[in-house]
Amino acid sequence: MVSFNMFKGGIYLDTQIYLDKIVACFKEELKENLLGIYLHGSLSMG
Repeated sequence: MVSFNMFKGGIYLDTQIYLDKIVACFKEELKENLLGIYLHGSLSMG
C-alpha cells in the first residue's frame, strides 16, 4: 500500500519515487535506444 501523506513541489514523494524507478527500468532495458520519457494526464498537469 502506498501512502500519499508527503507533498512537495506539486507531486507526492511516493509518486516521485515510483516514477524514478520506472525511468530507471526503462534506462536499464533500452540503454542508448531511449530517447525520452513523457508523462501526461492529470499527474503531469497537477
